[in-house]
Amino acid sequence: MMKKKIIIFVGVLAFVALIAVIFYPGKKGEVVSDTIALLGVYEGEATLDIPEKIKSMAKDAEGNSLVPDGPMPCTVAIKAGEAGKVSIELVGFQMPVKGIELKPVSCGVTQLDGMYNLSGDGEIDYGGQKFSYSHSGKMKDMELELNATLVIIPFVIEPKVMFKGKKKDN
Repeated sequence: MMKKKIIIFVGVLAFVALIAVIFYPGKKGEVVSDTIALLGVYEGEATLDIPEKIKSMAKDAEGNSLVPDGPMPCTVAIKAGEAGKVSIELVGFQMPVKGIELKPVSCGVTQLDGMYNLSGDGEIDYGGQKFSYSHSGKMKDMELELNATLVIIPFVIEPKVMFKGKKKDN
């Protein structure tokens, strides 16, 4: 049972990892209604911050680790959403655990001193189990940093995923 939870955890974490984001939530700035500068595809890599004990338990049926050792190549698309919001979605990513569907995630957008700040939260449902996460990020000079924190067990198991990438030229 614990092994199944670890596999579910890693799959959910991979989903959040590629979406997402750490930004110091100090000053928020003005809500942005014109998000055209943010829209596009960002290529980069995602890094998982997972305790070693959890990493060692996250293995598939053959004993292979489900957690990558280093940063993973990743592409994130930011698309237009409703006023003051955008949606973030992964491009071309295959989940390591079947049954987790990747859906675009909504983000609120503010701007302060020429930097766009993104923030939001969501929930992943995997076979009736629900996992909450929060994401935040910043974009300045066509560089995007996103961080996500997934809550498996509040204040005990809250892995983080960091994405850094640059906007792809169209």
